[in-house]
Amino acid sequence: MNRFFWFVTPRKIEESERLRCLDELIYPDGSETKTLIQEADPVTLTLRAVCVGEEYDSDGNDLLIRTRYGLGRSELVERLHYCETNIEVGRWLGDFFNDIVFSVQDFQENAITIECLISEFKSSKLDDENTPNIFNAVRAASQSASVMFPLIGTWFGLATSALDLGAAIRDLGGVEEVMKQRLRLTRAKPKHATSVLQEGYYVCIQDHSKERRNPREWNLNRQLRLVTANQEEIKEISYAVYEIHKVFEKTGNWEVDGNVAQMAAILSKKNSGGAALDRMKSAMTGFLKYQRLDRAAELLNKPIRTPSEERLLNEFLADPQLRPFLEKLKS
Repeated sequence: MNRFFWFVTPRKIEESERLRCLDELIYPDGSETKTLIQEADPVTLTLRAVCVGEEYDSDGNDLLIRTRYGLGRSELVERLHYCETNIEVGRWLGDFFNDIVFSVQDFQENAITIECLISEFKSSKLDDENTPNIFNAVRAASQSASVMFPLIGTWFGLATSALDLGAAIRDLGGVEEVMKQRLRLTRAKPKHATSVLQEGYYVCIQDHSKERRNPREWNLNRQLRLVTANQEEIKEISYAVYEIHKVFEKTGNWEVDGNVAQMAAILSKKNSGGAALDRMKSAMTGFLKYQRLDRAAELLNKPIRTPSEERLLNEFLADPQLRPFLEKLKS
């Protein structure tokens, strides 16, 4: 019988840190309350590590690793991280072609939802000579919007490098779930939320052994591997490690693509061709600029600003596209 757990540890790890319950403030003495996620903070969620400790295929596991996320009450958006065959049982994975789940410059919601999705390709067709080509196509197209965010390709009817990820998965016989666990973190005062939204490493654990073990006796070491109290690595269970950090990662058109994927999740119906995607991206780029300008004007008009709001306003003022408009508002 499978048992699932979520835990959190500090981001600063000397040798190893014990796993903590999600309602526990990492720094209870108050010296590091700045690690709590507040309104106007930058926030980035990153997948840092995965280990599958159960054998699903005698020749090695054939894995598809994804994350679904949602901000506030928004629809969940799927993000693809990894696709590979013949992974030995218990192997620690940390090199993903897409590791960032989402990154926002100005967090305004009350909660974040994270759903860890690790799947095993069913083996019925994986011996086919075309299988390596499909996996290579996924890796080659890994930086395209329709692979990073599969729903974009589905909604706009796109095929990247002649690849339809959903169709490719179906052609390979589909997948079976190794791990599918959801976590909702709430921006609230400690002891007033079951899962406090704060900086740290979040560990999702699946223990499928018959032995009743207590994960709270385990640690996460500085290499982001699960270890015992004696620092012995644990390889016989499955787990994923996510990081929440107060930083904004500026990575190309990622923010635009993420918002397009969010709109696709809401609309959830077909459109046609790349032209529709280009129009949506263009509109979203303009909308994001307007949204930031509107937010900057709001901050300028506030008589008292928090340190996070002051930092965000300074970032807006440093943006060459926004500065001319904001200078007029200030005068």
